[in-house]
Amino acid sequence: MVGSADGRAAPGVDINSVVRDRVTGRTGRVISVEADGRLLLCPLRGGPGWEVSPTDIVRLDSTEALRARVAEANAASTWGRLPTSSPNPEVPRRRSTSPATPLPLSLTRPVPVTGCADCTRLAEAEAAAGRDQSAAADERIRLRRHLAAAHR
Repeated sequence: MVGSADGRAAPGVDINSVVRDRVTGRTGRVISVEADGRLLLCPLRGGPGWEVSPTDIVRLDSTEALRARVAEANAASTWGRLPTSSPNPEVPRRRSTSPATPLPLSLTRPVPVTGCADCTRLAEAEAAAGRDQSAAADERIRLRRHLAAAHR
């Protein structure tokens, strides 16, 4: 049981229990019980805590608690911040201030120049890679670099 400053306990709730605040929809960990019986919750990934009445919480089972922890971790890693206090936050997308830079990639296979020994060697190396797609891609990159440097 969670102990309070005066020794009282909130029934059915332990310190470090993962609970959901029904009022705000936020998920948090119980860190203490205040003298008036209110629980002090802290977000799963840290941050400022908040107080809640024991009647306004739902204790999460281990599956729901794990789901909440994973959702918080995913939100933090994907968006660089924690979700808002809404139970179904609409997480804003990152917006770039610069326009997209076109990549100088050609999706077509590079064509070796007839009569060039280096082009022939690189094309043969790609063919020799066979089913090793990574090695074949490396050889295509080498051929593209050679074409850009020697034939343009």
